[in-house]
Amino acid sequence: MHNIKDPQGITTLDQDVAYLLPDLEKVSDVIAGKRRLLEKSDAYLPQDPNETDTGYRNRKHRTLLVNYLKKVRNVATALVTRKPITIENDILNLERYATKDGQPLHTFVKNLLQCAWQEGIALILVDAPRIAAETQAEQNTLGFRPYFSVVKRSQIMSFDSELKTYSDSGQNYFLSGLSYLKITASVKKDGEQKDIIQTWKTEENGTVWEIWELVEVDKKTKEWQLTETGQLNIDFIPVAPIYIEQDGL
Repeated sequence: MHNIKDPQGITTLDQDVAYLLPDLEKVSDVIAGKRRLLEKSDAYLPQDPNETDTGYRNRKHRTLLVNYLKKVRNVATALVTRKPITIENDILNLERYATKDGQPLHTFVKNLLQCAWQEGIALILVDAPRIAAETQAEQNTLGFRPYFSVVKRSQIMSFDSELKTYSDSGQNYFLSGLSYLKITASVKKDGEQKDIIQTWKTEENGTVWEIWELVEVDKKTKEWQLTETGQLNIDFIPVAPIYIEQDGL
């Protein structure tokens, strides 16, 4: 058992986020089905004080779960995605390869909608591979291109938003967007899955991103440390929300 240190407080959750997480976990457990409920039987199917161990095991064995929540989520998603999703002038070939692992756009949208139906909100994150290229032409030669990822509501740890004003042809436009976002994620690194924390923050010269990992300091101690950082030449965080009857984050 390691002692976990967090000197920079990177694992801190917003209070509003922390308040919702238990409810999101319950919904996830119901979606996962009977096996998950039995794994957490102490919470969902507690043993009665007057119940024998044999009777308790028999009751759990007889337990049924008709997963209407999962059925409604899947049917609602199927209704929205019943027609093919197309992109006009799809020069990046996103219809066939929308994600890093090669999902077509239609599959990505189905997964995105299921996450939004389940948790009320999901984010579309536009990311790009980290490659060593100095010019746009070199990036194109190496096959550099952006891809989409789904960020679930339960992954969001903290966020801030801001209202920006844009002018075009003498007309002012107002756009609300995220100025800070912190999420948890699982990535494959050095041949194994690792849990990370990733942040984005808008600044005057662009958007700064950071990746934090749990690093082993010694045999008894692990510590959350900043392992990667970089800057995007855009003044916004490349995410777009999808809401299912939600007023906001």
